[in-house]
Amino acid sequence: MAATIRPDSLRPLRPAASAEPRALTGVQRPSPGAHTSAAKTASPCQLVRAIAALHPRRPDDGATCNDAIYRDINQRIRAECDIIINNSTGDGSNGDMLIERGDGLYESDFEERLKGCEAGAEMATFDGMTFCDVHGGKEIVVVTPPSRCETLVKRMLEKGYDKPPYYINMVLGADKGFQGAMPYSHDILAAMITALPPQSIFCVSAIGPAQLPATTQAMLLGGQVRVGLEDNL
Repeated sequence: MAATIRPDSLRPLRPAASAEPRALTGVQRPSPGAHTSAAKTASPCQLVRAIAALHPRRPDDGATCNDAIYRDINQRIRAECDIIINNSTGDGSNGDMLIERGDGLYESDFEERLKGCEAGAEMATFDGMTFCDVHGGKEIVVVTPPSRCETLVKRMLEKGYDKPPYYINMVLGADKGFQGAMPYSHDILAAMITALPPQSIFCVSAIGPAQLPATTQAMLLGGQVRVGLEDNL
């Protein structure tokens, strides 16, 4: 169970019987009032053993992985509760995240992505994706070849993110919006789960109409689920 974090009107989740971690997803704008609101909203979510997956924003609503912004949000949440915090290393297709290339395309700034590991959260996402996207009329290339995957792994090892169990979130059903994304089917998800490394905890999120069948299958197979408006609209 989860909710999408917004800086204005938020409602707490009801306690659940499960002690397993769940995912709380959202976007945060970097004003002090918004950060305080996020912290107070996250607090009751610890009752359901949630994970707060954070995606900060600049004052102009542009995407960022700025470690100072992340750290401010993390500290405010930590002052309210001991919920698990997950900082993103992907985080968006505008703002600080883009570099304009000479060929007319835009590229996701890999150095900016690395800053998501720097703010002291318990978890940080490893987005090992290479794909093309169109956002705001711009064609955007997200390039994560093996060398960058190795760099990201080393940074996460330095920050202590290498301890099992490994938490792996699989996103399905985004194939109509992202080049190279996987659609959801029972067989595709089953194959991905079979290929997971030892000592892994898996979580499934799915886009649009794939959300219900994919998350249902995940729970039946002993996995976790990530839900919320951010993942479904």
